[in-house]
Amino acid sequence: MAVHSRLRSVAIRFALIVLGICVGSVLCEFGLRLVGAIRGINYGLYLRELERSDRLPSAMFDTTRPSRHRLNLRPGTEVLATTSDFSVIYTINEDGLRDKLYQRNNHPGAMRILALGDSLTFGEGVPYGDRFTDIPEHAVDGIEIINAGVPGWGLEDEWVYYNETGHSWSPDIVAVFLIHADLKRQIPGLMDSHGDVVLPPIWSQSVMPGGGETAFVDADDPRFTGERCCLLRYSRMLSYVAYQLKLHQLHARLEEQDSEEWGGAIDEEAMRANYRGDLDPQSPVARRAAKVAMRLLEDCEQHGSRLVIVNIDPLFQLGFFNKIDPRLIYVNMQPDLERRKERLCFKYDRHFNPATHAYIGSLLAEWIRTHLMRR
Repeated sequence: MAVHSRLRSVAIRFALIVLGICVGSVLCEFGLRLVGAIRGINYGLYLRELERSDRLPSAMFDTTRPSRHRLNLRPGTEVLATTSDFSVIYTINEDGLRDKLYQRNNHPGAMRILALGDSLTFGEGVPYGDRFTDIPEHAVDGIEIINAGVPGWGLEDEWVYYNETGHSWSPDIVAVFLIHADLKRQIPGLMDSHGDVVLPPIWSQSVMPGGGETAFVDADDPRFTGERCCLLRYSRMLSYVAYQLKLHQLHARLEEQDSEEWGGAIDEEAMRANYRGDLDPQSPVARRAAKVAMRLLEDCEQHGSRLVIVNIDPLFQLGFFNKIDPRLIYVNMQPDLERRKERLCFKYDRHFNPATHAYIGSLLAEWIRTHLMRR
């Protein structure tokens, strides 16, 4: 009788453990599906792309559409970008932006901000929702921020985009997030023979660097369905667990690749010691950038927008923007980034890590509350 009672007790405990595992698995599955639906990510597609993913998958770029600027994101694509520092899905909406879809007309009562920038604004290595443009949108009531950042863009690309497309969003504020390198990314044909800023000619896109053909199609794509068992194909949880295990196996190889690509781990102490101060306003780069900024300011005024230039370069202050025109608002975050003790970038990748995005996002949210919402 005692033996029977102990067996029954063991059986009940075993059944409870199995039930707990089943309930936990169902909750995890439901949670991943819910988060995926909110963020627009199909976690069931994670595992398929890992072997071929790279830092900037070429499938993310539209290499066929003629353009006046150098790079366009391919509308309606999803890619997995994986390095030893991060593994992030980039979802590009139908407007060719890494953001949710917005209506062209502004919502009544909402202040609309169009954020222009390069890979830092795009949020390379940072999940959607954690970028410095995402944070104030959730922290400050009554605003919406359209992120139009594209890796490789410079100030000139951003003026061309605003002139051709950006103004159609009817933004109240055009915020251009810059680093010093963006001023050196110049478009041939942007200056005419008199030194005036003009729209450059349309030219065909070339194939972008990046070896991974990592565009997501859908869960029924034959390249996907034939590779995995039924459970991995349809279970978000099992697919994600398998993905994490595979990522762990590949980490050493990825770290070796990143070290070779970036020339070793980033020494941020040496980087901070390399502080350059302000850019010479009489330098050719600064003078050309000032002309482009002035043209962008005029176009913003024509379309009823205010121009804000935000310096997020830890090494350069770019103070000449503050002297171009009193209508141009210049926000200098360089001193805040210089004073920050925590690591700014990833270990190898020279882009801001999620913690730095959170920090810049908090500064931006406070600036919006103080200088924009009280007007």
